[in-house]
Amino acid sequence: MEGSAVGATSSPVGTDQVARKHVRVRRALLITAATVATIAVVFAIFQFSPSPRPRAVQSIQLTDKMAESAFAALIASDLADQSLFAECRARRVDPPGDPVGVVVLFHGYTSCPNQFTGMANRLADAGYTVLLPRMAGHGLAGRIIEEGLVDLDEFAAWGHSMLDIASAMNKTVIIGGLSAGATLALWLAEERDDIDRVVAIAPMLNPLLVPSPVTSAAANLLNVVPSIPIWWDAGLRERAQVPRYSYAQFQTRSLGAVVTMGMAVSDDDDGTRGEVALIINPNDESVDNDRILQLAVRERADGANVTVYTIPASLGAGHEYIDPGNPENRAAQTVPGLVELLTTGSTTSLGERS
Repeated sequence: MEGSAVGATSSPVGTDQVARKHVRVRRALLITAATVATIAVVFAIFQFSPSPRPRAVQSIQLTDKMAESAFAALIASDLADQSLFAECRARRVDPPGDPVGVVVLFHGYTSCPNQFTGMANRLADAGYTVLLPRMAGHGLAGRIIEEGLVDLDEFAAWGHSMLDIASAMNKTVIIGGLSAGATLALWLAEERDDIDRVVAIAPMLNPLLVPSPVTSAAANLLNVVPSIPIWWDAGLRERAQVPRYSYAQFQTRSLGAVVTMGMAVSDDDDGTRGEVALIINPNDESVDNDRILQLAVRERADGANVTVYTIPASLGAGHEYIDPGNPENRAAQTVPGLVELLTTGSTTSLGERS
């Protein structure tokens, strides 16, 4: 009888425990559902909100003397700046005789003009004046990250100003770039009609690690949240700063500005003007090659003259394979073909052409 009494009184306690457990489960499910719904709403806001576009800039008509003075002032300013690595100062390389054209080369984000030193000398030997401008906040000694942030409008205006100078120097204007510099070159080719040829090496239209369908959301998010410094290689950290001018960290807001410009390139309805060559690298771990190929298809559908070159995977080239300061560069195998492409619009030494 005593055992029966104990069993009878314990049943309500067990029922209460089960009820409380059910309440906790329902509460957890509600919190999870609310969290998922909130994330979905926030994602939708960032994904479908209009992304910023670079502000329209009116090109400035310069005389040749004004253009010469303007770029000379940039060189003089960098020469006077003792905080810069010597090899990272803006520079100009002239041909031995009268120039047949002007080539402007835009370096990549977190790097500096020295990326194009070997290419610039070859281009000058081929008869071209070569301008190597320096992106603001880059090439500074004793730093592991850029000074300031890349601003979308300022980045675009800087590109326009370099083209204003080049166009005043010579009627034949060719531009090239690597990564973010290639993105800028492509954007300028969509905005202006004074560019004869563009060679875009690994343009940063979308980072490889960001799924293409969420590029818009990622870019919009990066453009509004406070910037966070991120190691390019968290395992190496400062030891990843090779060459010495290639910053070991990047700013998320700056990357957002570059990707936003890449979206502007991909979404533009007008298409590029002049000849366009897109260079992709199967081993590139930084940029989305599929996005670059999609751009080529769309540009061709709009009537643009676009050629894609795929360098051989067997080269084992990294993202910055033309940089002479990078001990793992593949400049010897790629720079001659890139120079030929810049000067003639075609090459047979860069791998597969499509």
